[in-house]
Amino acid sequence: MRDSGAKPIKDAPSVAGSFKAPPEWRERCDVSKLNLANKLDYLPLHMDLIKSLVEAKNIEFPIYFLVGFDLYEFIKPNDFSADLVKEMISIHKKWPSHTRIVLRRQDFSRYGKIMAAFRESCYEEAASGAAMPLRPAFNCYAELSNVSQYIVRGSLHPNIYSRAAAASTAPLARMPSTKDILQFVVSVIGKNPVIYDHAAVTSLLSLAIGWNSLRLPKREVKLCGQAGLTHDIERHCAYLLKPAVPKKISESSIKELEFFLEKEGSGFHESVIQTMRQYREKFGGGGFPEGRSGAQEKSSATGINRVARIVSIACAFSEYLLKRQDKHPLTLPAIMDLMRARVGTDFDPDIFDAFAADAASGKVYKMKSAAGRDEVPYED
Repeated sequence: MRDSGAKPIKDAPSVAGSFKAPPEWRERCDVSKLNLANKLDYLPLHMDLIKSLVEAKNIEFPIYFLVGFDLYEFIKPNDFSADLVKEMISIHKKWPSHTRIVLRRQDFSRYGKIMAAFRESCYEEAASGAAMPLRPAFNCYAELSNVSQYIVRGSLHPNIYSRAAAASTAPLARMPSTKDILQFVVSVIGKNPVIYDHAAVTSLLSLAIGWNSLRLPKREVKLCGQAGLTHDIERHCAYLLKPAVPKKISESSIKELEFFLEKEGSGFHESVIQTMRQYREKFGGGGFPEGRSGAQEKSSATGINRVARIVSIACAFSEYLLKRQDKHPLTLPAIMDLMRARVGTDFDPDIFDAFAADAASGKVYKMKSAAGRDEVPYED
């Protein structure tokens, strides 16, 4: 066990450009092996959210460093300190392709409670004195973010799909205006990287575009929310033992997801799978992986499906929001201007124009209590 008074390691050794755990780790850490039999028992942590552990006073679960196939119990519950958390973050930032910070799956719910409480405190601080009605937007975002922590970290259990379906449906009954949602993500989420969750932001904006801007049927809006949560899943699933390859969609992770789609009650739809493949396509052509362009018609196998075109816009906005954390802050008008310059080439003009007009209007659309599954469930 590590002496809590020990100094953090400033420079970990490396061999031939690869990270090599220092000998001290084996002296103070319990070490086990990750293999095909137990790899699904561990989930990687999101780098932004682990920063919140710096503020934690104690934890009830161990945190592991995965180096190759070696699992180092780096932080033990009775040996927790902010310095150790900072050390893990520093090492992982230096060697992002050779290290993983992971938790046992059984401890993830306890970790999630710490994160939820911390995000709530950050929200209260950021929203203090704010004139705009941020609470409804935060409630929707927090619900999506709680589920996304399982989905985009590699969990493919059918129960998670059910949670994704529920998280994508629940906000519709109390969906804030798109204007309030955008103000929330820029003014609150954009200013605090600890509570930023790319999948949750993308899902929330996808729901807003489908529900508020386009007024699509509830069934399709639900798919927008699910697709927003899972659009990056191929970068996380099946990559616990190796880093994702940029701009490469993992067919193995998609096939694994398709396997679960066949299970009754999984809640997912082929449109979600299509979105995983197509959201990087560009409306004007030149995207990847298949070089699709334009809208996908029902009678045609070409083009980009509507959910993917919606998620593409939501994902881009979320990425601009993330970039502001390392550069000069971007205002909402600045982000919209940057996106407008990509309309026609990257984005569907009809969807973006509806999104921009809705964002300016501040209108709230309420769900009719008797709305059918395929009915457009709105009232002004």
